[in-house]
Order: sequence, then structure tokens, then C-alpha cells
Amino acid sequence: MKGETGSTGTGVMQRDTTRENQPDYCRTLVSVLKRFIGRSGLGEAIRDSLKDICRASGASNALLYLAPDDGRASADRYEWRREKVCLQTRLTLLPQEVFAAWMESLEKAGPIHIEDLKQAPAGTRGHHEALETTNMRSLLVMPLEAEAGPEGLLALATTSEPAAWREEDVARLQALAGTLAEAVECKRGDEILKSVDKVRALVLDSVSELVTLMDLDLKILWGNRAAAESLGLEPQQLIGRHCYELWHGRDEACVVCPVMAALNLGRPESGDVITPDGRMWHINGYPVRNPAGEIVGVAEVTSDITEFKRTTVELRKSEEKFRNLVEHSLQGVVVVQDYRIVFANPAMAELAGYSIKELISMRPSEVRALVHPDDQDMVWSRFRDRIAGKRVDSRYRCRIVRKDGSARWVEMFATRTDFLGKPGVQATIVDVTSQKRLEEKLREDDGSGPAELIS
Repeated sequence: MKGETGSTGTGVMQRDTTRENQPDYCRTLVSVLKRFIGRSGLGEAIRDSLKDICRASGASNALLYLAPDDGRASADRYEWRREKVCLQTRLTLLPQEVFAAWMESLEKAGPIHIEDLKQAPAGTRGHHEALETTNMRSLLVMPLEAEAGPEGLLALATTSEPAAWREEDVARLQALAGTLAEAVECKRGDEILKSVDKVRALVLDSVSELVTLMDLDLKILWGNRAAAESLGLEPQQLIGRHCYELWHGRDEACVVCPVMAALNLGRPESGDVITPDGRMWHINGYPVRNPAGEIVGVAEVTSDITEFKRTTVELRKSEEKFRNLVEHSLQGVVVVQDYRIVFANPAMAELAGYSIKELISMRPSEVRALVHPDDQDMVWSRFRDRIAGKRVDSRYRCRIVRKDGSARWVEMFATRTDFLGKPGVQATIVDVTSQKRLEEKLREDDGSGPAELIS
């Protein structure tokens, strides 16, 4: 036994413990691997492993620091300490700049080994100044080098007495840190996948669409809650059964099936089908491939479009009835949006002297000019107020200017409407020119003079 002097510390008498400690390191390595293979979570596996490492190395406390990366906004710190370690000696309470300095030093110069912090000179690498207020005596900081690259660091410390860490001990602990890094990387990957699976299941269970994952024989491997509820079943009752059996009551695949087409063609396919109960579905099939690009299954996303189809058919019938009624009406019907005519029936075209195509092709200035100049302020101000939702008289008289330049008196009944998803004004228009002339003649015969224009 003889004293050794570290590059950053003072001489410490050590006895040769190589043979004594070697079995401990081997058992610790096996123990660490068992921690991560078991069913415990990442944090529990790390803390138990740090406990094993402290027992094997004689450290008072240990810290595993996972540096932040693209997947984490902040660093993760895990610590184990013996009961006698006071709060001031906890590695996890060191400021963030210490860990940043350690990471930089590890990258440039390798492990940090300070044999005795009490006698180490000021300015020692490892931010000795930040450790002066602690009760630490020895410090060993090693990089966590996983296959994917640097993960962070493993720090060991003793409190009352300096540690007896020889070069052989440091080498074994560094190898142990590498194994720990690989184990953490694998465990964290598993937990991330489990978290993603949980989120995926939660999201898919919250949507109204029916979602199932099937193998190449269309046997269900997983189904969301909507898929099960469409059959009055629980999700686990779908597993192992064929889709065509459950929804179509068949013992073989459907003849026309978007899901089968997706499998056969190797690309997304979609289509509409009707099940025996009369419900209508829009089905999307998506091939599922493994990392080698081989198709190993298929995902089906289905929407119940029964009510939508029925509503669409009823709406189409209503539109046809309305159009037939309007098309054959003797009254002019017009819909104006943004000072453009978006609909006009034959009676309106005849009244204005234009074809329907000409009316719909008019520019806003031409549409405004259809109203007599003396009546434009009244007509178009009411148009704007009606679009804005203000209360406006719906029935009034005005003059329009026909294509040949002649003016006709019309009586208009206007209301606000939505046409193709946009607000507009629908007006029913009747030619009252003859009635207007008769009213004027009666007033003249009565001796009251020319009739006032009625607007």
C-alpha cells in the first residue's frame, strides 16, 4: 500500500482493494441491468441503480444528470444519498451552471476526479468554488455515453472522508456508467413508446369515427370505443374477430371493400357501403407497413354517414321543389350578394329584359344601375342595413331600369337570407307599372294633382 497523489488533489493513503472490489462491481453491473429489465418505472430503476453503485463504490451520494435535448425542455436529475448525508451535501441542489461546466469539461478532458475537495487548489476544474460551501470531500464525475451519443453525467461524492478510488476503480465505474447510460436510453425509449401508445389510445377513443387495426386476414387486433359501441360491445370483444363478420354478418370478406383494396393495391382507398341494418358508412383503408416496407396489416377509419346521406337527399328534394316553384313563378325572384346577382328566375329575367346569364354575369356597378337613379339611395341603403341585421321595411316600391333603358315600377318584398353559406338579400319582385299609372290617373281625375312617388 502506498499513497497516490491525484492531478487535482492531495495524497491519500489507500490500500489495494482491487481484488476485494472487483466482485462487487460485477454484481452491481448485473443488479443494474436487472433494475431496468424489470417492470419498475424509469425514475425508480435509476434511483435503485444509484443505490447499488454507491454501495459498491463507497460513495455517500450519487447523481444521474440527463442533459436537456430536443425531446426535453429541461434537464432531469435523479439522486440517491445515504441517510447521514445532510441537505447541504445533496448533489441535486447544485446550480445548473455547475452541471453545464461539468458537461463541457467531460467533453474536452474526460472524467473529473477530485480526491479531496478540502485541499484542492482554487480554480480546480469542476467548479470547485461552487462546492466550497458543501461537506463533500471526494468527487468523481463521469460521462453517460450511450450509443446515440452523450446523455448526461454520473456524479459520485463522499462526505466526511476522502474516497479510496484507484485508477482501476475509476475505470470500472466509468464502464458501469456507460452500461447505465445504455440502460437508461432503452428504458426511456420504452416509456416514451408506452406514453405515445397511451396518448394514441386516448385520442382514438375520443373520436366519433370507428377506428380498427387488422391483420392481413382482416382479423381485428385493436378497436376504439366508437367501433365497439356501434355494435353494442366492449372494445376487447372486437379482438380476434373479422370485420365482415361483425358489421356485415358474413363469413367471408365483402366483394367490394375499400379495406381489401388498400391491402391489395398498397395505398389508401375509400368508399361508401351499406350494412344489412340499413346504415351507410364512409370507409377509409390505410395499409400498415413495417420498417422494411412490407405490408403487415391495415387500419380502417369509418364514419357513419346515414343521417348525412338522408339529410342530403331530403335537402336535394327540397331544393328541387323550391327551384321548380321559383322557376315557374310569375313573380320575379332574385338573390343579391356583395352587389352581384347570384340567382334569378325566368320571371326576373323577363322583367329586366336580360337573360339569366346576363344578370348573373353583371358587375356590381351594373347591378346597382338596375335601380333607377332617383331610387338608388333608398334601395341600396336598405340593402346594406338588411345585411347588417338592422330592422328595415321589407315591402316597398321602386323603379328598375330595363335593358332597353325604359323604367318599370315594381313592388319588392326583400328579406335577408343565407345563400351558399354567405349572407345576401332575396327579393320577390312584381311589376306594378300599370297599377302605378292607374293610381296617378285617378289622383289627377280627383283634382289633387300628380301623385307623389311612392317608395
